[in-house]
Amino acid sequence: MKRIAPITMALLGGVLLLIGCSREAEEKRRIETELRIIQCEAGRWGGADGFLPRLFANRAQEPDVRRRAALAMGRIGQPAFLPALQQGLNATDAELRAAALLAIGEILDAENMGLYGVAPNPEVIDAVHRCLADPAAIVRARAVEALGKTGQLEFLPLPAAIAPDPSRLNEETQQFYAREWIKAAARVEQVAAVPAMIRLLPSPVGGTAARMLARLARRRALILDLPSGRLGTLLKSPDPQIRSGGLDLATFVQSPPNASALAALLADPDHGVRIHALGALGRLKTTAAAAAIIRHGESILARSELKGSARHAYLWKELEAAVNALGQAGDPTAHTAVRRWMAVDGFLAARGFQALVTGDPATAMPLLTDVAPLSDQASASHWIQAAAASQDPTALAWLRGLEQGQRPDGWHADWVAGARPFYVSRLLDATPGEPAEVLRLLADPDPFVQAATLDWLREKAPVLDAEQTEAVCRLVVQGLSGNAADPLISAAPLLPRAGETGRDLLTRLLSSRYYPVRLRAALTLKQMGEADPFARIVPMPAAPDDFYRNFLKRGRYGCQVEIRTNKGSFFLELFRNDAPLTCMNFLSLAGERYFDGIMIHRVVPDFVVQAGCPLGTGNGGPGHSIPCEINTLIYDRGMVGMALSGRDTGGSQFFVTLSPQPHLDGGYTIFARVSGGLEVVDNLIEGDRIEGIEIFWDIPWEEKRPLRI
Repeated sequence: MKRIAPITMALLGGVLLLIGCSREAEEKRRIETELRIIQCEAGRWGGADGFLPRLFANRAQEPDVRRRAALAMGRIGQPAFLPALQQGLNATDAELRAAALLAIGEILDAENMGLYGVAPNPEVIDAVHRCLADPAAIVRARAVEALGKTGQLEFLPLPAAIAPDPSRLNEETQQFYAREWIKAAARVEQVAAVPAMIRLLPSPVGGTAARMLARLARRRALILDLPSGRLGTLLKSPDPQIRSGGLDLATFVQSPPNASALAALLADPDHGVRIHALGALGRLKTTAAAAAIIRHGESILARSELKGSARHAYLWKELEAAVNALGQAGDPTAHTAVRRWMAVDGFLAARGFQALVTGDPATAMPLLTDVAPLSDQASASHWIQAAAASQDPTALAWLRGLEQGQRPDGWHADWVAGARPFYVSRLLDATPGEPAEVLRLLADPDPFVQAATLDWLREKAPVLDAEQTEAVCRLVVQGLSGNAADPLISAAPLLPRAGETGRDLLTRLLSSRYYPVRLRAALTLKQMGEADPFARIVPMPAAPDDFYRNFLKRGRYGCQVEIRTNKGSFFLELFRNDAPLTCMNFLSLAGERYFDGIMIHRVVPDFVVQAGCPLGTGNGGPGHSIPCEINTLIYDRGMVGMALSGRDTGGSQFFVTLSPQPHLDGGYTIFARVSGGLEVVDNLIEGDRIEGIEIFWDIPWEEKRPLRI
């Protein structure tokens, strides 16, 4: 036995070595396959010889790989992928059928089809319809989602399996299906679906039903016929999300609650419920409702937590909500209270001015001659946006003064510079007969001012003169070697007015480094009569292969991100498998210290906290854009998503949801969640800052390399 032992050990060692080599080889194959998929996603193309459709159709491939290929085709969005995905609806694997439907929904999305200038294929639509009878709930749910994204279909009634008795939604798959049905019904704004949505209010998905039903009622100006006592049941629910949803519905029902009933919820223990109660009171537009809002605001102002420099975020957000509600109330006493509160703080002054512009412009305009001192860029931006939204001549004169360097006392030049895109169209509307103004703004160094000017020309100027046409062409030539996509996207539809020169420039834009620019150029060329300009789009990966490969190799290791703010730190768990390009971009920017010192420029109570704009206004970015990566994650509380100005326009701005936001699902890339310190996020207000971002890899030291694009 002693002689056999060494042989056994050698054999065992050899087996282990073979297993190790096999695993290493498999890991290498996995990384190289994922690398090719990412290359396709980053460049927005299907790969040489139709790599993605072939990978998806290959039954010898693992189901996970095929699902990943389907997801990539949906993200790229090319209608040419639809036949391959339609074949996938016959797969035996339910998850694969669901992935194909998710991709089909992304391609059939009304916005995406509009970019390609084509109508949905009826054969594909019929195939998706048939999936509504699929035995797997996840497949039925994805079919509903896909149909909802088309925005064209008459919506189907809630399936009989759950319609008669919503309390039967006791299984996770049933709840998932019902939530997708609710979101799709709201997406296509189908009034016929309202009765079924109302039946779902007392169910486990009642929070989603209430929020989406209120959204639909607001957009379609509906008055809902709720069963007797149904609204009261919602307002008394132990779930704060359902109570908030009930408050959103409260002013869209036949017999809305009176002011005292809504005011009672201002004492709710949940901050979000109190925010929604203030909004409901504002929409009542009664003197009693205004009085309740004022009492609540005064009680907050009297609290000791508001004293000193350390603002209590919950209270300030409630004050902001109270100011907004008073702006809607349409009551003279409300406007008096707003003006009184504006003197308390620059934060409130900016919101108060916005509220007065909405509810009582005549009262608001005199305030422009004596703007309250402000301490942050965000508040200045709110002032400027509100003035731009007003049609009052006083506001126009004030905005012209800003453009000429006449700033209120204490305002920094950067504050005005960052907000200029908000008022460019307002200035141009007032000077339509002055081409010199257009030329001046087209030559502006701010790309967002250029884009705003181009958008105005597209919407308001039926004819361009020779100088303007030349200026647009010159701007495009400069932009081809620049770092801004927005002016090029806005300029593309104007180039046909430049004849053959414009056509040549559009052809050059097909090889722009920014995919949205390439797509917009192709669409414009198609509208000019070219047969298939989309086939001429040049694939342009966003980063070198080694960057992607390095990132994928790190996929086996843990990664935690700490975001340090002046209010404390919160931590992110990145979804590197669900949104690899977005995570790469975020980590790269963080490694370059891009976010250090950047302001929290947008906080909407019980909705989102947003940051990542170097200008502090929401108009800025890193000088590049990244593709969207829509996935199956949902916007629950504490999810982190990419802010967009259109499809595939993400860059550096990100937001954290403060409560579930089902209407954002499937529209904005989710790439992380707050894994710790969510109370810090809750405490952030506009004007707070990110001090730094630290990345902690659970990775051997010898494998660490800089992760930079």
